[in-house]
Amino acid sequence: MELFFSISQSNPVSHYINVKLKIQNVVDKKLILLLPRWRPGRYELGHFSKNIQSFYAYDSKGRHLVVTKSNTHSWEIFNDSLDKEIFVEYNYYANEYNAGACYADENILYFNPVHLLMKPSYSDTIHKFHIHINVPESYKIITSLSIKNNTIESTDYDELVDSPIVATPYVKSFSYEVDEYTFYVHTIDIHEKYIDEEKTKNDFKKFTEQILKFWGSAPFKEYHFIIHLLPYSYYHGVEHLKNTVIVLGPNTQIMSKLYNELLGVASHELFHAWNIKTIRPKQMFPYNYYTENYSELGFIYEGFTTYYGDKLLWQSGVFNDDEFFNCINERLNRHFINYGKFSQSLLNSSIDTWVDGYANHAPHKKVSIYDEGCLLAMMMDLYIILKTKKKKSLRDVCLKLYDDQINNNEPYTLKSFIKYFLEFTKDERDIVFFGNTLLFPNDYIPLFEKIIEIFGLYIEYKESENWWERYFGFKASEQQGKYSVNHILPESPAYYALSLNDEILAVNSITSKDAFTDKNINKIDTINLTIQRFHKIINVEIKALKNKTFYQKLSLRLKDKLSTIEKDLFSHFKKM
Repeated sequence: MELFFSISQSNPVSHYINVKLKIQNVVDKKLILLLPRWRPGRYELGHFSKNIQSFYAYDSKGRHLVVTKSNTHSWEIFNDSLDKEIFVEYNYYANEYNAGACYADENILYFNPVHLLMKPSYSDTIHKFHIHINVPESYKIITSLSIKNNTIESTDYDELVDSPIVATPYVKSFSYEVDEYTFYVHTIDIHEKYIDEEKTKNDFKKFTEQILKFWGSAPFKEYHFIIHLLPYSYYHGVEHLKNTVIVLGPNTQIMSKLYNELLGVASHELFHAWNIKTIRPKQMFPYNYYTENYSELGFIYEGFTTYYGDKLLWQSGVFNDDEFFNCINERLNRHFINYGKFSQSLLNSSIDTWVDGYANHAPHKKVSIYDEGCLLAMMMDLYIILKTKKKKSLRDVCLKLYDDQINNNEPYTLKSFIKYFLEFTKDERDIVFFGNTLLFPNDYIPLFEKIIEIFGLYIEYKESENWWERYFGFKASEQQGKYSVNHILPESPAYYALSLNDEILAVNSITSKDAFTDKNINKIDTINLTIQRFHKIINVEIKALKNKTFYQKLSLRLKDKLSTIEKDLFSHFKKM
């Protein structure tokens, strides 16, 4: 069966992408077309069909065919006359500008095919796909797929939906080579605020060399960094086997405040070409695009990637010690104030990304496969270095998983990961050591501090400068002159007096603006807040706790004076 897609925009300012599909060699009276419900890289249902406005089907003589839906993501076309050709037209609302969605207007046509391209339900049939992109001659088409005369041909649906496509005149590209591999960097910005090519190429090449050194070989010959720069604040990246899409903003800060963010997300997504796009959990092999793909192993495919994306920038010399430590500090501080660590284990939190995505809809419900996964990776890395007398590291566990996949076509499981971890530590008691971290809700920081101390590292605790955070345990955000509660720590005084989204009108009869901008207020034992909750103004009193403060800022530090052993271990940590 062959499918011919034609992609166009009849009215670019409407944000609709028009899709025409010709299906040849149809043999059945009923043809079912399926649209994926999620995309790899985002482990929650996306319900892409919500963006389809209209759907029509015709036979070869132009007669309308009956179309019904039995669920949210499939269209059943009744071909009673057994016509060998069926024509379909539908449109897709593309007005979500991020790294994993679709956006189209008068300046750009950008889509992730996993959102847009349907496929017949026959799982045992090889289909051939033709995708023609109808855009003005001034547009340049960016994709990792092979394209000729604006047409892409493929027999691999997985590769097709894993390959974003961008068409726009507002793009600048450059490339660099590492060994036998070629890397392309495409910057898209309708305001033409492009990145500094020389500086970016130099830094990208350094971390690319380090990542290739880590793995030893690559699952691609060419790789594309597709970078969208926006005029407003934004941060997002999505991994693919042969490319990544990165969206950052504001574009005016890309070579200043946002430059380390660009390096971090680019390194992270490139590492993903191996960790999740090549080696992945057994539950996701192959991907099933039409239902949840549950796995408890998010700490490996996201947490390890978060850790190594930053560590390899450090090893390559692109990041210095402080810049790497700052990456770890971000994870430490998120863990420190997330009381979801006492509610749900890291394994179970991985499953629950399919329930509520990456947010905590119930406050302090779960931990993050990125943050806690990163901290666990660092602890395991240090522990293996220590137990093997500096001969092995967590990298060696990753290489075992990689070898199983590329040589034996064997996806990994929790059991296989544990087996390789114990293979290097040589002590089955060690799995209890880390098993409790995975299997039970708990605070990682005591174990983290115990391990890093051996390497000459420690955590510095600094009190919050904000009196409402330090003494009463809540955070407040300001928007258009209004101050609202946006975070509350359990076991703090505020936990029993305030609710999320309470608007604070006054503090001890002082306007909220004056109270929250005064950094010089000394310790306050009691505050009286005037708040608005559910359109009702009420007063609440909150008393500080004796000898108890909240929201300390945690910073990873290297001792000023290292012993000979500490210096040697830290040096091995950095290079292994």
